[in-house]
Amino acid sequence: MLRVAILPDGSDQNVYDAYSSCVIIGGDVVMESRTSYSLQWTTEGSSCDNVGLLHFALPHHVDVMSDVTTTQSSDAIVLYSATRGQMVGQVTTSGSWILTEDEMEEDVDFYPSNKPSADVVSQIDLLSILQKDIDGDWKLITGSWYFNGKAYQKYASLCLMAADSSVVGEDVTLLNKCLTKLKALVEPFLTNTLESPLVYETAYKGIVTSQVFTANDINVEFGNGIYNDHHYHYGYWVVGSAILKKLDPTWSGISQLDTMVWTLLRDVANPSADDVYFPKFRHFSWYLGHSYSHGVTSMADGKDEESTSEDINFCYGLKLWGQVSGNKAVEDLGSLMLRLNARAVRTYFLMTSDNTIHPPQFVPNHVTGIFFDNKADYATWFSPEIHCIHGIQMLPVSPVNGLARTTTFIQEEWDNILSKEPIVTGNDISNAWLSLLLVNAAAIDQADSLARLATVAMDDGLTRSWALYNAASRGNISTAAKNTPSITITTPAIPTPIATASSPSVNPISKTTPSPATETPAFPTVSPGAAFNTPTITGAPPLATVPTPATVPESITATPCPNSKIGVTTSTSWKNFIDLDN
Repeated sequence: MLRVAILPDGSDQNVYDAYSSCVIIGGDVVMESRTSYSLQWTTEGSSCDNVGLLHFALPHHVDVMSDVTTTQSSDAIVLYSATRGQMVGQVTTSGSWILTEDEMEEDVDFYPSNKPSADVVSQIDLLSILQKDIDGDWKLITGSWYFNGKAYQKYASLCLMAADSSVVGEDVTLLNKCLTKLKALVEPFLTNTLESPLVYETAYKGIVTSQVFTANDINVEFGNGIYNDHHYHYGYWVVGSAILKKLDPTWSGISQLDTMVWTLLRDVANPSADDVYFPKFRHFSWYLGHSYSHGVTSMADGKDEESTSEDINFCYGLKLWGQVSGNKAVEDLGSLMLRLNARAVRTYFLMTSDNTIHPPQFVPNHVTGIFFDNKADYATWFSPEIHCIHGIQMLPVSPVNGLARTTTFIQEEWDNILSKEPIVTGNDISNAWLSLLLVNAAAIDQADSLARLATVAMDDGLTRSWALYNAASRGNISTAAKNTPSITITTPAIPTPIATASSPSVNPISKTTPSPATETPAFPTVSPGAAFNTPTITGAPPLATVPTPATVPESITATPCPNSKIGVTTSTSWKNFIDLDN
């Protein structure tokens, strides 16, 4: 075996020589408890037990590891990763790292920890706005599991407010009306009879939209058929279903709801290597602390993550679903993933002025944009607008937004970037992105946000009542935040992004069009044990199956990936700020 290692300047080559006889050949994750997990390294070599394994930890590991070597430790070996800052060599003779994610100060639940008071509800006329939203025209659009999922969670959130006595008092009339509409809306989901029903795909063992086969196009639904964005798409369905199950746990459709939701959870975050139908943790990387958006095809700059808030939304849904299902192991798993994910987002994706992970010229952007393994691109897949680059990190609006978006971050991002955006300075109430920016800004100027949210157009995953409800739960209704000293950071000049880039030519997957499942599918369900890695699986294979594809794309060497968010914008990435020759 030939091994190659980078030797930092001034380091002693003998250090590497001492550990050269212990090699990593694999790894796994074990959830030790609700607040800790271990990365278990599979090793081979004569020195593993006595000298130990030398392996490198990322910054978010170093913050929470036991017996850790830091950048300040004597004789520490420090390397620079491509996009995640300094890596520090760690030595272990046990073959594992133990990492701890402490409980949050405030419990994560369906409602904000600081729900609006009855006085605030009256001031903003929330009840009448909620009534209008519930009485409005509810509908799912055809064909899209992503946009339909956004709509489902949006409408389910209305029912949460209708169950809040600070909004409606003790009257359950509005709640009953809301639940009746929500159950009717979700009926096609229960029976998997929405247009482009879901199917079980056998090559990569997962749940995908049948549209990828009927259209013979891997780009449809943002690449759902090649496993792009499943945690985004299905997270909305999980959260919406958890709300419905909480509010009416004895509903006659709960059994069908359980079947669908457990299957989607297994597709994205199955915790068991024993599950023959799904891989273990398809999207979530326990080493990186976050999920990948990109699926099974390769990318020239490595796989990426864009919408961190939708990643967090999936973990939130996993936690809530375990909670309402009485499955403590799943609730604990979701809680642990949620806290780890939020730490990774705060560390790598959302940059306060003291961030040391990224080059100092890049930090004033405050968000990384599209975060690849080998570059961070201040852009989105779908728009060159700065408010979109930032706004995609804010949806959906929910009580857990604050886990990653600290008040310090929100203040700096607002002062240095968002407050200067034309849709903010011009109060462009016709632009729905402004609704997301204003709910976010309520943490630092609640009064201004509430006033503007009364008239601004809403994002398609947001209702006016839910926007006001969440804004009213963040901070206090006063103008005190306006007197908070602003933090001055000079924003670097960002070159005008390239408007569009051609989608790479990719041979579509050749498959036989499946027969859509029209009856309630009999899925297996997963019940993780105390350590999460030994679930009990019962039942039959999920959904209708489709044949293994005859051809699968092997590599994508152009940007963007095969994704229907065509029109990728490219702007200055961190590589442009570094002199690679020095």
